[in-house]
Amino acid sequence: MVIDCDYSTGIKTEILKLQWNTHVHPLKLTHFESLARKLRYQALAKACLAAGTQVLLLGHHANDVAETILIRMCGGYLGAGLQGISRSGSIPECHGIYGVHSGQPRWIQAKFETNTSLAETQPVLIEDGGLKIYRPLLDFTKSEIRATCIENGLKWIEDKTNQDKTLTIRNTVRHLLSNDQLPQALQSKSLLRFAEERRIVELVRCPLYPKECYSGILELSTGIIKVKFVKYIQQIFDQTFAETRHRFTTSTKTVQLRFAASKLIRDLISSVSPLLTIRLQDISELVRMTFPFLFTDDDTMPNKQIDVTTVAKVSYRSYPDPDAREGGRIYEISRVPPTSKDILSTARVLLKETPERDSSYSWTSTDRVLFDNRYWIKLRYRKFNVTPLHRISVRFLTENDLVGVSKTMINSIELRKLQNVLKERAPGKIRYTLPAIVESYPFRNNNDEIEYAEKLLALPTLNWSGVGWKQWDKHVKRDSWTWDIRYKKINWDHEFHV
Repeated sequence: MVIDCDYSTGIKTEILKLQWNTHVHPLKLTHFESLARKLRYQALAKACLAAGTQVLLLGHHANDVAETILIRMCGGYLGAGLQGISRSGSIPECHGIYGVHSGQPRWIQAKFETNTSLAETQPVLIEDGGLKIYRPLLDFTKSEIRATCIENGLKWIEDKTNQDKTLTIRNTVRHLLSNDQLPQALQSKSLLRFAEERRIVELVRCPLYPKECYSGILELSTGIIKVKFVKYIQQIFDQTFAETRHRFTTSTKTVQLRFAASKLIRDLISSVSPLLTIRLQDISELVRMTFPFLFTDDDTMPNKQIDVTTVAKVSYRSYPDPDAREGGRIYEISRVPPTSKDILSTARVLLKETPERDSSYSWTSTDRVLFDNRYWIKLRYRKFNVTPLHRISVRFLTENDLVGVSKTMINSIELRKLQNVLKERAPGKIRYTLPAIVESYPFRNNNDEIEYAEKLLALPTLNWSGVGWKQWDKHVKRDSWTWDIRYKKINWDHEFHV
């Protein structure tokens, strides 16, 4: 249902057309509904970006909530999934489109650790802001909205395909609900009441843990988080739960505390993990490892201290805090070294090869691309400086890259600087989780055949580069290639360090 407000309110209506990239007719696709949803959200997001809009209001109503609940029940959803449609949040289906979930970066004055010889500071950007969506009509049914439009002389448009009960699962559910063909427990009023009850339960199950329960350092240069939980963390959990426990009937205190702890650990892991979603059940071992006092009465899990485990493509390691007097521990979260499949799938082209050199000396930039779902990267350069048939990409640093640098930069200042920065800030295998800007170019081998070689140009998170490359700074005039790198948007309000 789309309201046409051209004449009644002066708001101009614009219809966005979706581009189908498949050669199959949309109605013949088995995933037609989900694909159409994705394309709709992406079209809306791009239109908002073009218009400079940061808030999008959607017209979902109470009938949509009831339909969603019933569909999710049929799909086996549990817990928070049965709350229906959220009233606000980030726009879905738009991952990888820059500016949608970010676009207003925060400047952080990041300092190197005191034990490093690289005594300098540099500004670090972390993505923030983005497009927010709100659904102000969820408390009103479609009939109530239609009556309001009639009373105020507003015209509206309805999608005729919504009446075809065989087209999609949602259409079938909509037909059953609108014609009262379901038992009373599954009718719209019952489903809406159930959704509200689930929303209240989830709010109680997820008590907000105060920022004071831990302190941490996010090392942006390597994407590592180090966390220290305060020694009275158990009392914080108990106090937070005590304020709401009278609202529970069958749920136990221990179950709710474990759930809150799982949410906390997941937030921390999500700050480093390249995965978009992490299931709570997948991090149960990490919760026990971090908060063993929540499992003292659980005989189903072995009672032993686990120092390191891997989940969601991150390593979660625990070791004694050297500064703690009472046996405190530090929890270190880092990206695990990528597999060969990861190296191929995460590589992103920043600048494609061109057939001939451009004669223009004007500055330009590439699109910002998302590497490993963690770093947003783009390049700035003069068009004339692009070498024909050369391609510039970003991928994980490899051992071969370092071997190649050693062969081409023997006794050079750049080589010594690279060796020092890797030793002090990216020791061991953690260096192979870093983004590397590389150049690919063709050459003829001894058999006069065309092969391709790669050359390491820069390690942007470490602020290292070869000759002719620098980190971009709007306050400093550069006459060379520059990169601009930002860390992804994260839920983190503590102090940052590199």
